[in-house]
Order: sequence, then C-alpha cells, then structure tokens
Amino acid sequence: KKTKDLINKLPENSMWIGIYTVIKGDFTKGLKILSNNNSFYSQYFQAQALIGQGKIEEARDILDNLRYIPYQNFDTSWTKNRAARLYQTL
Repeated sequence: KKTKDLINKLPENSMWIGIYTVIKGDFTKGLKILSNNNSFYSQYFQAQALIGQGKIEEARDILDNLRYIPYQNFDTSWTKNRAARLYQTL
C-alpha cells in the first residue's frame, strides 16, 4: 500500500512509474513510459520489458551498450553490473 501511495503521487510519465509498471508485468505500458526517459537506469528496465515481450535481440542491444558505460557513481555501477549479468543469461 505504501508503494502505491508514493507511485500515485508521481506524474504519469515518471521514470519510476515506468519501472514500477514493468516490474508489475505490464511491459507495453512500461516501455511507452520509459521511452521518454533516457537514463541508464531506465534503459535497463526497457531491456527487461523487451525481454518480457520476447524481443530478445532488442534487449540484448540495450544491455550490451549498458555493459560498457563508464563508471560515474553508484547508479551507473549498479546498472552496468546488472546489465552485464542479464546479458549473460540471454
């Protein structure tokens, strides 16, 4: 309930709503929202949504790019690591 309360206060095109939507399994809606956000973090979840839709090659391309992003801070480090791990499973 607490998560839904927080999510409901965000604008509909928020990256966080896009991520939440992907996690909940609505890949089409999540991709639509996340396509308006270009952060490394949102790209990782775009790849997750594409995998959920069976678009493995598109997801692989995104993940491959994310594996080689330069280290800038914790967020990029986390994204780079997770993208590399997910890429290896495809």
